[in-house]
Amino acid sequence: MEFSHLMKALWIVALGPMFLPIQTISAVADDVIIHMKAGPNRFQEKVVQVKPGDQVIWKNMAGSHTATPDANQPDPFPDTGDVPTNGGTSNPWVASGSPRTIKYHCDVHGPSMSGEIIVLAQ
Repeated sequence: MEFSHLMKALWIVALGPMFLPIQTISAVADDVIIHMKAGPNRFQEKVVQVKPGDQVIWKNMAGSHTATPDANQPDPFPDTGDVPTNGGTSNPWVASGSPRTIKYHCDVHGPSMSGEIIVLAQ
């Protein structure tokens, strides 16, 4: 009888972990809000890092602004067009694809109002 209990104990220690439920951890996507500000005209934050699945939203605090990718950007986000003022927001853009830096500007204010989105590896 003692031998049987010992064998069961050894079996549980040696093989038991193989039968435990496997817990998966999924990455949680974030909302990244970039504020468009006036006086001086700027994006705040100027540089943001996102991971695939994160949702980027531009929020216009004051003035007339767009978020427009610079020419020849690899896999850019769609131009926001004019974002409604006084707290209006752009359509969300969900980051995807390979790691890259997307440089952008405001079409109304030109290169003096610019920003960067760094898409990180998954």
